[in-house]
Amino acid sequence: MKQFLHILLIPVARLCFRYGISLQECLAALKTALLTVAREELDPKNETATASRLSIMSGVHRKDAARFLKGASSQRETIAPAIKVLGAWNTKRKYLDRDGKPRALSAGSEESDFSRLVREVFLDVHPHTVLKELERLRLVEVSSNEVTAKNSSFVSSVADETTANLISRDVNELLLSAAENIETVGRRPNHHTTTRFDNIPEEHLVELREWVIKEAGLFHLKVRTHIAKYDRDVSDKGFDDSSQGTIQFTFGSFGSVRVTGGGGHDKP
Repeated sequence: MKQFLHILLIPVARLCFRYGISLQECLAALKTALLTVAREELDPKNETATASRLSIMSGVHRKDAARFLKGASSQRETIAPAIKVLGAWNTKRKYLDRDGKPRALSAGSEESDFSRLVREVFLDVHPHTVLKELERLRLVEVSSNEVTAKNSSFVSSVADETTANLISRDVNELLLSAAENIETVGRRPNHHTTTRFDNIPEEHLVELREWVIKEAGLFHLKVRTHIAKYDRDVSDKGFDDSSQGTIQFTFGSFGSVRVTGGGGHDKP
């Protein structure tokens, strides 16, 4: 298990080197992460999270656990309302144009198309708040009385908490899905496929990156459109079943592009 964990942590270590994160910062973050997960294990069981209990479960010193309980709030991350509204915008037929893409929506009043869209997804979130968040994430363009969707993904600062939450959620689901595949007995495993080519001429990398981004966007749209039919917050259908489940599909590409010279050495 030690070697297994060592291999899994290599990508995290690379990220730390890239952004100058020190060992001390890593240790502090790891302690908090262990304590967060320990408390999450207790919450569904309605068991009290004491410093001693968290310390025993996580191996973190009791003093650190006590400080964590005093200052920490719940770390459970839910799908941000703004992202879920964007998903509805991408899938609800009445908010799409003839090509099946999100159409420009009127905005700026309680009777606007955008306000109606938000209220169809959330009754307790103000449309203006959602619009400002989508604008902050650079997912929409806003004029005086109209809002236009730019794309369904965003790039933000490494220090942005929203970015960290989304990356964390994706990494968490990937690891859990892989773990389920390892432990699978008698059921169909989760889809987990990687396609890799390592001898591509550098001149074609940009072209291929753009092609993958375009095709991935089309496939995500197909996935969203199909699955949205079964989501109570987005679908126009009624469901008698009161149970609740989550399905997530994450598709990434070109995590890194490594260019080597003719002699096999990395180009500077």
